[in-house]
Amino acid sequence: MALAGVCNQLTLAREYALLGDYDISLEYFGDVLAQVDRHIRNKDDAYMQKKWLKVKNELVEEIELVKQLDGAKTAIRYGKSTSTYTRTHSSPLPT
Repeated sequence: MALAGVCNQLTLAREYALLGDYDISLEYFGDVLAQVDRHIRNKDDAYMQKKWLKVKNELVEEIELVKQLDGAKTAIRYGKSTSTYTRTHSSPLPT
């Protein structure tokens, strides 16, 4: 998959997450993450490696959020407490 394909895969991953299809979303995210890893390894320029590592870290954070959503959905489905699934980086809700 070329880097152009990564954009399409990332879009699909996000769209599936929005639809609540977290398993499919995580598969697409995994493919994107693997491609980004390969791209980082092939970069000789330290500056570009640093930029791509930042992209990778942001992607990993996004994947973790989808995993949390999936866990909360599973907990709700099976009637378990969702108190262990807390939001991170949350801002106060407007009143």
